[in-house]
Amino acid sequence: MKRLLLVFWLFFLSGCGPSPLKERGGEFIKGLSDVQLAAYQKADALKGWLIKELGEGNVQKYLARAYQPTLNTDPRPYKAAARLKDLTEILKDEGGLRVAALVEIVTKSLEKGPVTVEQIRENKAAGEWLDALAEYVSILNTEIGLTADESVKVAMIRYGRDLRPGGEQKIANWVIKYIRPTSDKSV
Repeated sequence: MKRLLLVFWLFFLSGCGPSPLKERGGEFIKGLSDVQLAAYQKADALKGWLIKELGEGNVQKYLARAYQPTLNTDPRPYKAAARLKDLTEILKDEGGLRVAALVEIVTKSLEKGPVTVEQIRENKAAGEWLDALAEYVSILNTEIGLTADESVKVAMIRYGRDLRPGGEQKIANWVIKYIRPTSDKSV
């Protein structure tokens, strides 16, 4: 198991500077079992996805900051990237039903007074999307190492575009207030 984890991390970390994987090249891959090769390929796919999601420079800086000068086989960054990828399936909101439900609830609730998270969660789809966005921001901030503002900005640029019906900012502002990493989640 330790060799499998090492294989995975040697590849995943190869984008942040000198690594045994680059130095040993094809010799390293030839010695892998089928299970180890599958882990290597899975790491390659996840690393490629993470670079597309956050941008080449952000991922390399994060990995370099997190793991150099020593090689570490800690699986947390991989798990964080995998969780981000899972959350994007919710956040993509194919068909727009989750975001539309959220916009409708927040719009109606704002007319009556402050919006509560409980009001949002009464609609499963809207609550699921809002919770996924908050968790996405939290992972970017606490595990990937972006600042709170950078985390919110990345999330809103990638997934918050439909929160501004008619160019209005009030729904997006409410969501930003909710997802911004703080110790106090009252909105």
